[in-house]
Amino acid sequence: MPTYFESGKIIDKVGEVSLYDFDGELYLDISGQLWMSSHEREEVERQISNKPKGDCLELGLGLGIASYIIIKQGSVKSLTTVEINKDVIDLYYKSMEGLLWPNHKIVQGNCLDYLVMVGQTKKRFDFVFIDFYSIIDEDTLPDIEASIRLSKKILNTNGEVVAWFDTSTPDENAERFWNAIKRI
Repeated sequence: MPTYFESGKIIDKVGEVSLYDFDGELYLDISGQLWMSSHEREEVERQISNKPKGDCLELGLGLGIASYIIIKQGSVKSLTTVEINKDVIDLYYKSMEGLLWPNHKIVQGNCLDYLVMVGQTKKRFDFVFIDFYSIIDEDTLPDIEASIRLSKKILNTNGEVVAWFDTSTPDENAERFWNAIKRI
């Protein structure tokens, strides 16, 4: 079966970040690793649902699919997205030129550092979407758990945290993920 990197067309590339088109779907590849694909859009929409409101924070930019879903909610005032990889940000600006909004600010930085920094200020958010990882496994779970704990500290009253759950996550990692979510 052909894959995006074998048969897909590179639409754009910035540094080690490539955007592929394969059978009408977009694929974000970072240093040879699939990071996100547009076929996940329905699942992202389902998980985010109508929860975003007020001032929102997104941890991880990817293809900008979650950004679009969040910013298009009628009750969203602003969206701040934190992305560590400058090439991902540059590719987003270059490729998604027509999808830029004045109330969407993208910050380059480490998500956990950003959460700590915001926690030391009076800034609070009404919705936080966590999706700075490509998979949920024993290597990423500690940072996911930390981001959930830190996000909880910067929520306004009645604010909500949603962390992207990859439905192909193995059971042992899924259980640990959901336990972290339950502690919110």
